[in-house]
Amino acid sequence: QTARRLRRETGQGERLLLWISLSHTPPDLLKEAQADVVWYDVTEDFSAISLLPPQVRRILQEQDGFWTQAADVVSAVSTDLYQRKTPRAHRTLHLPNAVDTEIFLRPIPHPLPEALKQLPQPRIAFVGGVPSAQDWDLVSYLADRRPRWSFVFLGNLDDRPGELARFPS
Repeated sequence: QTARRLRRETGQGERLLLWISLSHTPPDLLKEAQADVVWYDVTEDFSAISLLPPQVRRILQEQDGFWTQAADVVSAVSTDLYQRKTPRAHRTLHLPNAVDTEIFLRPIPHPLPEALKQLPQPRIAFVGGVPSAQDWDLVSYLADRRPRWSFVFLGNLDDRPGELARFPS
């Protein structure tokens, strides 16, 4: 209903862009929106999340395939996603995430939790949902070569590969 109302309100001469950033967006929205341009922004392969039941992963994979083929433009944040989308998409762009490094140079206004204070420096931290597609081989390689470094993962960890079990939590 909202998409139809928005389409009516834009009137003649206005173009409607439908921006999809979640693969689990219902495909029915494409017809309902009647958009002039469809943009599918791919930030993660949600079907690769190992904690999801197989039938949910299959549906996510199907819907991702739908949006990849239906979109006029597909943007992907990683080289891997870009390469996987290019053969199936009309037009694919590699648009890596950006980081404002200045933010990370500023002091943290709140004290660190005791558990983090006790970890040796340097501390290499990842904050957010840790995807199952994380390059755990690289993390393991670095942990082996830099045993004095502390690797900290804060967030939902989909699964911890067996190789990392030998390192302290």
